[in-house]
Amino acid sequence: MSNKKKKKLTPTQQEYHDLAKLREPKRPILRNCLWAFFVGGTICLIGQFVSNFFLWNFDFNERTAGDPTVAVMILISVILTSVGVYDHIAQKAGAGTAVPVTGFANSIASAAIEHRSEGYVLGSGSKMFKLAGSVISFGVVAAFIIALIKTTLALLEDRKMLQGHQTWVFDKKPAILSTGVVGGPFEARGPLAEDFSLLHGDIYVGQDSFEKAEKKMLEEACEIAIRDAGLQKTDIQFFFSGDLMNQDISSSFTARTLSIPYLGIFGACSSSMEGLAMSALLVNSGAAKYVLSGTSSHNAAAEKQFRYPTEYGSQKPPTAQWTVTGAAACLLGSEGTGPKVTSATIGRVVDMGISDPFNMGAAMAPAAADTITAHFRDRRIKPEEYDLIATGDLAIVGHTILRDLLKKHRIDIPDEIFTDCGLLIYDREKDRQVMAGASGCACSATVTYGHILNRMKKGELRKVLIVATGALLSPISYQQKESIPCIAHAVSIEYEP
Repeated sequence: MSNKKKKKLTPTQQEYHDLAKLREPKRPILRNCLWAFFVGGTICLIGQFVSNFFLWNFDFNERTAGDPTVAVMILISVILTSVGVYDHIAQKAGAGTAVPVTGFANSIASAAIEHRSEGYVLGSGSKMFKLAGSVISFGVVAAFIIALIKTTLALLEDRKMLQGHQTWVFDKKPAILSTGVVGGPFEARGPLAEDFSLLHGDIYVGQDSFEKAEKKMLEEACEIAIRDAGLQKTDIQFFFSGDLMNQDISSSFTARTLSIPYLGIFGACSSSMEGLAMSALLVNSGAAKYVLSGTSSHNAAAEKQFRYPTEYGSQKPPTAQWTVTGAAACLLGSEGTGPKVTSATIGRVVDMGISDPFNMGAAMAPAAADTITAHFRDRRIKPEEYDLIATGDLAIVGHTILRDLLKKHRIDIPDEIFTDCGLLIYDREKDRQVMAGASGCACSATVTYGHILNRMKKGELRKVLIVATGALLSPISYQQKESIPCIAHAVSIEYEP
């Protein structure tokens, strides 16, 4: 067994060691470093040429081209070792040939060649790792430790994303790269018409049914968002979307057209901010680089499914709302100069026993109050930190009730920064048929992705909070005399030109 302690030398031995060291030729350290730098750099340059060859001539990208490049470099190293050239290069280059993957290949090939006379199994097979075995062992251990540290840091980072009980704070601030906003003829005569990307003069949008018209508008909104971002459909990793039609058919059929990996959601009229929150979560965590989020609604299709045919001569109460005919999509990216998504508060389902489908504002207001309260509690901020706080589609009845509920929670939002998308998209004085105001999935989506973001880009708003509300009923639940469970999701958006 070797003695790890340094052996104590006699005076005579020490005198001889000093003499030997004195006569020992000095190594040309500077020259060796220059040779190592030159040869090592040349090997890397050759590797880059090989990588470019695979990129230009085969179906590889920068990530996948690495594997065949390494294989070619190993093959070159083994060939040079077998013909007795690599060791001559290494004698001059030193670390320049030892550090790259070619040096690792040389260490295995040289040992295998050296011991081939002892047989393929006990010779080359067992001795080929004579030099490389320690590299493999320590490399595996080091990789495991680094992976463990990286995973631990990632878990800690994920925990930091959750603030309070139900709010995500996005430290990387995913950017809204582009939006697409499409509306129908009724929206075209509203006060926000200029904020739409595309407006149709035909409620059928050239289709043969209201449902197909809604799908067409959602397809158009998504295509506009993708085009305006300068991207292709293949660049986008995921597509979130939801709507009011049975089984989300507008969204799923649009996903069929887009051919983008699809995650269907249902939050009724809160789907716009639910989709934006989920998109931001994926981008912020690094699970995706580009995510598309969209939603849609159609007045006639929604009336037909949830209430009565539009041609039916029934009198609606003043609490009723007008479903927006439109669609909107938002393309979120990990980098960009557009408005940034900074946080999202995920709402709870709240049911206060309202069962009247013509009074959605009253049904949804408690859910909005619950989410807004949670947002300010989790973020530990005050309403005055925002330039605008807009609920989704409570309209005049629900918005008034919400003010009363928030005052009970001691949250006083100034009138000049507090509004509702359902009160913005139509002129209630001019178009009395909208009754209390607007509703529908497209209500908060078109107003936010069109009007509000445009105001932010003009410098009129810097920080906004959008609280999209949704009534989670169905025709069956209404017919079975169920009350209406509701939800609200809040997303904060900031913009600094």
